[in-house]
Amino acid sequence: MGAFPYPSDQGSQLLLTGTTRALREAGHHVEVVVYGHGDAAPVEAPGLLHRAAAPAGYRRMRSGPDGVKPWLDLAVAARARRLLAERPFDVVHAHSHEALLACWAALRGWRGRRPALVYGEHTKMEDELPTFVRGTRVLGRALDGAHALADGVIRLHRAGQGRVPSAVIPPGVFADAFRGVTPRRVGPGPTLVYAGTPDRFQGVGVLGRVLDGLSGWRLLLVGPAWTTALARSVHPRAVPIPARWADARALIAGADVAIVPRQVCAGFPMKLLNYAMLGVPTVVTATCARGVPGEVVAGAHPGALVEGVKRAALAHRVDPETVLAGWSWASRVPRIVDLYEQAAVTAQAAGS
Repeated sequence: MGAFPYPSDQGSQLLLTGTTRALREAGHHVEVVVYGHGDAAPVEAPGLLHRAAAPAGYRRMRSGPDGVKPWLDLAVAARARRLLAERPFDVVHAHSHEALLACWAALRGWRGRRPALVYGEHTKMEDELPTFVRGTRVLGRALDGAHALADGVIRLHRAGQGRVPSAVIPPGVFADAFRGVTPRRVGPGPTLVYAGTPDRFQGVGVLGRVLDGLSGWRLLLVGPAWTTALARSVHPRAVPIPARWADARALIAGADVAIVPRQVCAGFPMKLLNYAMLGVPTVVTATCARGVPGEVVAGAHPGALVEGVKRAALAHRVDPETVLAGWSWASRVPRIVDLYEQAAVTAQAAGS
């Protein structure tokens, strides 16, 4: 379950899509509950995607809090409870903090054998929430403590402590999402690409100073949210390309170097895997490095990132087969299912 718009090319949504597809291909039955809107056609078969009610005209896709999302989360909780009452499920997998709270609410006062509640921890709100609303670190820390409500926890990067079973299971990739891509160059000269949202937590504020140190380079800002005005606020040589994934792949593959400039990075930037599968060496800050092939690790300040770009420009293109060897979704399924089984034991013990 995801308390967010769906589908979308954003990281949390891609993680939900990848987990769901991998489990289905391994023979498991999976149904999805999400917000009532998205920015693409759903890939789920009829009857497997359940949308919560949403206010007429509400279409916000960006991350971060607003006055409507708490009501959407309540609607997700109500939709999930109805679904769980209609037929039995073994596990409820909550992707992100809001989904965890919604699922917990949906399971309150459950009679009889209840499904195990597994929390997919995508990030740390103690670090991320203050990038949207200043002075909210304490609230973010409290939200991070909500993992104690779950029967099991899947983390993407670093192991944590708690009373329930947990496992570190990074995301994976599907080979067919990257087949048949013909690299597409944009203009003359070398290009640096950032594919993602303009949100503050992504570290995009440093990109203009990085470009200042790269004479003759241009910066491609790829993603549906990028506008001319936003690109100009980054740098005069920044080119906004509001493309969705189908078109963005060729633009990313045609770049010389990709970048992940985040300084706060408790989760796993999905773009690291996308860049690598498209063959592009990637400059990444040390806090965001995850051991993906093609990473060139650099300091977080602009000068270090500039030097990282120059090193990456001299590096070999990434071999997608090398990425697939260690990062396929199929290799993640046994570990996910094992965590589900441990969580089911915890849930049964709690209910006995």
